[in-house]
Amino acid sequence: DGVDTNLEGIMENSLANHGTVEHQYQQYGEVRADILVVKTTVATAEKGLADLSTYVQAQIGPEGSLTSAVNQKMTAEVNSDGTAKASYTL
Repeated sequence: DGVDTNLEGIMENSLANHGTVEHQYQQYGEVRADILVVKTTVATAEKGLADLSTYVQAQIGPEGSLTSAVNQKMTAEVNSDGTAKASYTL
């Protein structure tokens, strides 16, 4: 899979899907550091879903030519068909 470093796309997707986004960053010239926390909750008659994702990224150079990043994702889901699952990804 690799690490998703498209933070702008992640934020747009989350907000379009009724999620909340907390974004903290600092930039100095061509050096940038970001922390992005995305929270999504869904409850319908058929399912419940909770997702928490954290993205930590630092980059340097023209257009972020050198990037270091790590992502963490926790998801829990239950369905009316009697299935449930949870996952943790680092």
